[in-house]
Amino acid sequence: MSTEPAPLSRMLWAPSESQIEGTQLTSFQQHIEATHGESFADYRELHQWSIDCLAEFWQSVSQFSGVQFSTEPTTILAPGSDFSASRWFQGARLNFAENLLRIRDNRPALVGLLEDGSRHTYSYAQLATAVGELAGAMRNYGIVEGDRVAGFLPNLPETHHCNACDYQYRCNMVVMLSGFWRARRL
Repeated sequence: MSTEPAPLSRMLWAPSESQIEGTQLTSFQQHIEATHGESFADYRELHQWSIDCLAEFWQSVSQFSGVQFSTEPTTILAPGSDFSASRWFQGARLNFAENLLRIRDNRPALVGLLEDGSRHTYSYAQLATAVGELAGAMRNYGIVEGDRVAGFLPNLPETHHCNACDYQYRCNMVVMLSGFWRARRL
């Protein structure tokens, strides 16, 4: 007995040409075509190129997405005996918070759906402000680069500010989510 799903006899939905033209994927494809002199007739050709030209593909991903390195990589890909043994972006250094917080507009950056069903949305500007305030509070408490900080916090959007602050402030923060702990009775 086959466990393969039966093929669909008809397409259920397809994007219009204008929808396709307006996607990030189309912009990315155009970026690759311009920077690598490639030409792709369709997504399948782009996908195959991404497999055949791994280093060029991932370099293009980092360029297109605007990753900011404090130290540029010396090698994009050093292939290993298998995928897990390969080394990516060797020599590169970057600050996660710098990359996360470089956008400062009002687009949604973090959306939390709370247990009571309510939503809490932070814009990029609000997230940068909140992380900056948390970093300032940590500084006021005498926390310095390299210190270790632990927090027993609920799984809320605000908890993620700690992670971004960790990277920005360069301390070692461990966040333990309280929702995963079960109360014990003695």
